[in-house]
Amino acid sequence: MAVRELVSVTGVEPHVEPEAARHSLRLPEDAWALLQGTGYRGTLEQFDPAARIRIRKACLRFIHESAVDSVTADVIYAVATTSGAPLR
Repeated sequence: MAVRELVSVTGVEPHVEPEAARHSLRLPEDAWALLQGTGYRGTLEQFDPAARIRIRKACLRFIHESAVDSVTADVIYAVATTSGAPLR
C-alpha cells in the first residue's frame, strides 16, 4: 500500500486502515455539496465566480444526464507514533 510505503521510509511503521465509503445522492445538488467539503473546494475557489457557476452547471448536468446516484469517496487513514526521537 502506497501510504504504508510513504510513511515507512521515515523508519516508522504506521497502522494503515482503508475505509470504503459511498455517498448516496438524492439530487444532483448533493454531489456539489460533497465536492465543497473536499480539497477540490480550494481548486474551485481559484476560478472567478462566473467560471464557478459554469463548472457547477456542467457538473450538475452531467450527474443528471448520467443518472449518477452515488459517489465513491474511499479514504485511507494512517497513524504512526515515534519514540519521541526526531526523525531523520
